[in-house]
Amino acid sequence: MTNSLIGCVRHPWASQQPSGPSQFPIADPRLTFDEIEHAVRQQLPGAGMHHHLGFRYTIEWTKPGESSTGSDGGSVAAAMGLNLG
Repeated sequence: MTNSLIGCVRHPWASQQPSGPSQFPIADPRLTFDEIEHAVRQQLPGAGMHHHLGFRYTIEWTKPGESSTGSDGGSVAAAMGLNLG
């Protein structure tokens, strides 16, 4: 549904030009959101997952005993051994 909404906002009229092949590589996802959320909750108890527009999401987690502003800048996915790319 979000793709339809984004498309209507960005392109309110249908294009008269034929579309060619995409200039960006496209692949089906290897993991579902639920599978990623399950792995995150196993590795990071108390983590929260949030959906965003365009099939994007964020993982929010605070290391126990640290303030919410303390961040080492590391990749959560890399720390979990997930290859999401």
